[in-house]
Amino acid sequence: MSATLNCRPIAGHIGAVVEDFDLTQPLGPDTGQAIREAVATHGVIFFREQNLDVEQHVAVAEALGPLRDKTLAAEKAAGRAQVGVISTGNGLAYEAATWHTDSTSEELPPSFCVLHMQQPAAVGGDTMWASQAAAYEALSPSIKDLLDGKTAHHGYSAKHLVFNPHLSLTGIDHPVVVEQPITGRKALFVNKVFTQQINGLSFVESDNLLRLLFEHSVQPQFTCRWSWTKNDVAIWNNPYVQHFAIHDYGTSSRKIHRVEVEGTPMVMAKTSQQGA
Repeated sequence: MSATLNCRPIAGHIGAVVEDFDLTQPLGPDTGQAIREAVATHGVIFFREQNLDVEQHVAVAEALGPLRDKTLAAEKAAGRAQVGVISTGNGLAYEAATWHTDSTSEELPPSFCVLHMQQPAAVGGDTMWASQAAAYEALSPSIKDLLDGKTAHHGYSAKHLVFNPHLSLTGIDHPVVVEQPITGRKALFVNKVFTQQINGLSFVESDNLLRLLFEHSVQPQFTCRWSWTKNDVAIWNNPYVQHFAIHDYGTSSRKIHRVEVEGTPMVMAKTSQQGA
């Protein structure tokens, strides 16, 4: 299979559709690398009409790197430990209805997430993604200087224990501005679900700065929106984008399978004083 991807951008800063590509066929190392590079470049990429079974879904994600086992007990219903089920049936579909980056409360947040739509909502149920590289680049030089070298504490809250009572609430520190290893672009790395405080600032200072960053980072010009059909696949570069699964479909059923690729340590972006 050719490692060349025909990517058609769907928004100015994020998102592309990969055309004329069959994910049911075996993916070699060159193709896996081409997908990683396309996702790093576009933030999130989409494949239409991919009739994958669970094993094929796993194989697609394995082409991108080692897989994570699911951490939430409610997700485990697809027959493989690496395949999570996000559905209205288990309640997890509603938990994604806010802007966030997955699992930043862990030392190694997933590097890539691979969704395969099983049952789209009858009406609505779109998902949005926001480029955190574009968001960082749009900040003023003064705010960029303020964020240089800063870290923030990320953690689970008590509500996450409803889905997994064994989660640690200790949390971890991550850089506020990180570097994407393939493109070298700087990106914001804060989100309102998991980021609790910027270290080295008072609570009031941190709270106000985080509020600014949370609002800034998901402005419409940094986003794309995807309307799902059955068997669509979406792959995104989790640490460098945020996403929001819109709950506008009432009581309609919605189910999606998710596989995550193991992450790597988050790399603090070089400071402006270092000439980055």
